[in-house]
Amino acid sequence: MDRVVVRWQALALVCVVILALFGWAFWRNQQDLQEATNQQSALQRTLTRLQNNQVALTTELSQVGTSSYIESRARTDYAFLKPGELRFEIVNPECLEGYTEAELRILMQEMVY
Repeated sequence: MDRVVVRWQALALVCVVILALFGWAFWRNQQDLQEATNQQSALQRTLTRLQNNQVALTTELSQVGTSSYIESRARTDYAFLKPGELRFEIVNPECLEGYTEAELRILMQEMVY
């Protein structure tokens, strides 16, 4: 009779160990799945960003060499001015924060004359 009880206890212990290993494997699999899902989301965001960059670069490439593109780049990159134009650089824009739109227009008109 004691041998039967010992066998059942051993069988129960083996079942508990198998269930514990199965539970651990299931938990680890869930962690791996969550990590893969997070990585897929990050890669999808990167792909979207790169596709947007590609569209922007394709658009810019189609415009390179046109006179309007060259003029735009000359104005932004090299502060190019056409004859008769004036360039104003506001070095402390915080001083303009207290003015209304109408007051700013008056100031700009005064600067031209």
